[in-house]
Amino acid sequence: MRATAVRIVVGVYLFCAVHAQAVPPVGFYDRMLLRGITSVQVGNFEAAARELRIAAFGFVEAIDRFQKAHIYLAIASQRNFKEADARNSAVRVMTGERLGGAYASLDLPPEIRAEFETIAEKVLTSAQMSMLHGKVQTETVAQTPGGTVTIPVEDSGAAPQVTVKPADELPSKKITAAEIPGRLIAAEAALTKSDLAGARKLFRTVLEAEAFDHATGLRLAEGLYRSRDFEGALRAFARAGAIQKGEEYLRYYRAVSMFETGDYKNAKLELAEALPHIEITPDVAQYRERIESAR
Repeated sequence: MRATAVRIVVGVYLFCAVHAQAVPPVGFYDRMLLRGITSVQVGNFEAAARELRIAAFGFVEAIDRFQKAHIYLAIASQRNFKEADARNSAVRVMTGERLGGAYASLDLPPEIRAEFETIAEKVLTSAQMSMLHGKVQTETVAQTPGGTVTIPVEDSGAAPQVTVKPADELPSKKITAAEIPGRLIAAEAALTKSDLAGARKLFRTVLEAEAFDHATGLRLAEGLYRSRDFEGALRAFARAGAIQKGEEYLRYYRAVSMFETGDYKNAKLELAEALPHIEITPDVAQYRERIESAR
């Protein structure tokens, strides 16, 4: 009897151990995505925006979840009458598609997909909407004196090949508001090819524009940070205005930019504000140690 009981206990233990190994752990950003989706479902759109922005921040290299976070963020923003934020998220979904996303195959409830596409149709071109639906298109996304940015979309399921002509001949005059979206897309396309110098030049032309809104300023700051133009990132943050509730995770970018430009005191303060809102990845831990030990 005792031996049978022991065998049962051991069997249950082994089953649980194997089962636990078969189920991948849910990470911090996965939890934020699930919380954000739940907040949308119950109508708490302010909380949803905070949670989904954090989730999107963590899924830059997980394109399907990055797109899903921005789909729900677009809906939360639209329902909360923040149309600029909704449009920005729709553009981010399109950016994810260019980086190898597969919007058409995302697991989304039909009503969520329909609501997002109603938002997206207001800001995306017909070619971009076709790309989201997996149709073959060749899209021209930016015309500049430095060249034309075109993205041929293959129907093979592979990531689209992005071609960006050099930005060396870009004019010194300020670009218009209508040119900003195309220039940002061109800069982000350069980033995907690891062309940091080309991306910096394109982002800088946006930075010198007469005016842009808060969401564009934050998108620009993130782009300049990722292209390692830390001084430019700080200028973009300054032009974007105060970081709002739900955007606190962006303080990490600003903290690193401050550190890299020698402003150690403010970098420490900014990092302390950012840490409760981000996951401590190995990269974050490394910068945290460098910033906190800076003299």
